[in-house]
Amino acid sequence: MYFLSLLPAGRCLKRVSNISVLQHPAWAVKEAGASVEMNCTLELPQGYLRPSRVLVAWHRGRSGNGLMGMGKISEAEELQGRVVTTWLEKISASILHIHNLQQNDSALYLCLFVIFPSAQPCLLEGNGTRLTVTGMGEERV
Repeated sequence: MYFLSLLPAGRCLKRVSNISVLQHPAWAVKEAGASVEMNCTLELPQGYLRPSRVLVAWHRGRSGNGLMGMGKISEAEELQGRVVTTWLEKISASILHIHNLQQNDSALYLCLFVIFPSAQPCLLEGNGTRLTVTGMGEERV
């Protein structure tokens, strides 16, 4: 995503107040082979019009340093075929669903919104979901 390299997280080229990202759950512990769902919602002040352009990306990493050392979910080969993302436009929410969890899926998952409240972009990130996968880690078919 082009704007990720231009803007530090939580910063906008034009000041936008009281916009935040609500990500939940904060943590999840699941057995290998199970599924998990993570939600990320753009929280807008009352009366604020939803931005007409919104980009959403999910990232994961093993560090707790925000975007440092994180990779984009859509580019993770080990997740191919096991991830579904859904965009709910009316409420500006993204849902990440991972099925057939494996132990190496344990990581910090972070959602990012790039919004355009005007001609200038704004990058906002969720607080993250810490996923721990327990069990033997065998794939279930």
